[in-house]
Amino acid sequence: MKKIYAIVETGGKQFKVAPKQTVEVDRLDIPEGNTIELDRVLFIGDNGNVLIGNPTIEGAKVIATSL
Repeated sequence: MKKIYAIVETGGKQFKVAPKQTVEVDRLDIPEGNTIELDRVLFIGDNGNVLIGNPTIEGAKVIATSL
């Protein structure tokens, strides 16, 4: 089974996120149902392979949906 996750920074805090996971972050001004690109990706783990940012991973982003 493929296990991928990322550590992203938003609102001055770091969050470990994975596909289909719900994470509560500080309020963002995004209407419910809209998506946001979180581009401060610090780390990506994918089945034992890792990418570590310096401080972020260039070109990496996590797409999230506001609930």
